[in-house]
Amino acid sequence: MRFVGEECMQVWIPNSVEEAWSLQRQLGPDACFVAGGTLLQTQWEKTNAGPLYLISLEKIDSMRGIEQMLYGTYIGALTTLEICRNDSVLSPTLLAEAARHIAAPAVRSRATIGGNIVNGYGDTIPALLAMEAKVRYFDGIGYRMEELGEWFSKRNTKAIDSMLLTSIYLPAQTQTSQSINVYRKVGRRDAFCPSLVTVAVCCNKDEEGKIQHIRLAAGGGESLPRRLVECELLLQGTIPNTEIWKKFYSNILKEFTPVSDEFASADYRRLVAANILASALMT
Repeated sequence: MRFVGEECMQVWIPNSVEEAWSLQRQLGPDACFVAGGTLLQTQWEKTNAGPLYLISLEKIDSMRGIEQMLYGTYIGALTTLEICRNDSVLSPTLLAEAARHIAAPAVRSRATIGGNIVNGYGDTIPALLAMEAKVRYFDGIGYRMEELGEWFSKRNTKAIDSMLLTSIYLPAQTQTSQSINVYRKVGRRDAFCPSLVTVAVCCNKDEEGKIQHIRLAAGGGESLPRRLVECELLLQGTIPNTEIWKKFYSNILKEFTPVSDEFASADYRRLVAANILASALMT
């Protein structure tokens, strides 16, 4: 039993997505969905405060597992990061690489991919953005699917409060001998602390070196991960030369807008991201 102030925290355990959604609407802003609980535990340790009501999703089996289909792969929101790290379907992907660099094994075995996304600052997010992931959610009327970046644009709106994330969809990736897929995390200690910078690249070139497809994403710390669309447009359809690379580097410094904190300045984060992205693509 846990107490919040002078009140006892109540835990609800629904058996379906629909029931969980209805409970959240009924209990209001004092209620919080929980799966692995690793983020909530960290918040409790820092503030000694928590929600009055926990809605545990642990009994909803439909929100677990990985299913490979013809045109892509579905990942249940309750799938742990350790499973994402080791699953044979996901092992070649940037998502698996990102999961390898998050926390310790004991944490990964509890933490879920859904929680890492809903957190808003999770280290899987740049990888998912570069892979053009979509999210599937329930909004009380039915199930919807939209691009992860579009879903994040609603983060600070009331609309997000009515959405229960149920799964993530990864479109099938085209891989060639000219493909570049890179995920990098820079932190004070690898895996065991919040990242300073995380970047991800998915790029395909033709045999002549022309960039046919490119997706770039960056985040880290308290910086909301985002696609670097202007940088993508600069390189798309080109065989980059020295001048293009110079402009690309300059554009990263302009488009990536991290925030400073006690561990690193915004300028430092920009430089790190620009150096990693340029190095990955110019190799």
